[in-house]
Amino acid sequence: MPKIKEYEIMSLFVHGLFHLLHSTKYHPLPHFLFRDGSQLQSFYKIIAKKVIKNGEFKNLLVIAPPSGGKTTLLREIARLASNDGFNVCVIDERREIAGAVKGVSGLDLGKSVDVITGVKKLKAYECAIRSMNPDVVVTDEIYGAEEVDAVLDAMRAGVKVAASLHATGVSDLKNTVYEKLQRAMDITVVLTKKNRVGEIKEIIGC
Repeated sequence: MPKIKEYEIMSLFVHGLFHLLHSTKYHPLPHFLFRDGSQLQSFYKIIAKKVIKNGEFKNLLVIAPPSGGKTTLLREIARLASNDGFNVCVIDERREIAGAVKGVSGLDLGKSVDVITGVKKLKAYECAIRSMNPDVVVTDEIYGAEEVDAVLDAMRAGVKVAASLHATGVSDLKNTVYEKLQRAMDITVVLTKKNRVGEIKEIIGC
């Protein structure tokens, strides 16, 4: 069975939702935002070659404003790492990375990946590190001191991490709980949406 591309899934979703809303009392149709990940492929390749190199995975932090391409980039990094033979665990608290429905991932994350979905990050990190033996943990939108410490604990345990947080640049992290997280990472990628979503603004540490 051929794989369905992400933008095709979203097109089907929006098409179906359009008809659902117009067949009910919810009218007129509200606005929607959906992302076409295909435009970011050239940016993925640049970043992936730096993160996954010579059989090693480097700890990655992705910084971007809301709707700046963080989740789509992490999804692609997870897929590439998984297909390169790393045991990848995706912690998908809000079901945005894997698009899982009833425990089944709706998006391609590669051939060697486990997904923890709908679970708070702190509990998910504990379960993953203790019982799932991941080489790499991928998680989106780190928020607050406890989640920062959970990521750092995973790294101290020898697990590689790819994570993201909301900001416009590294300078935004100064004197915050996120500054120590950024300093612990091997590579920090700052994305912008000034000209197009997911454009690379800065790569630090490569």
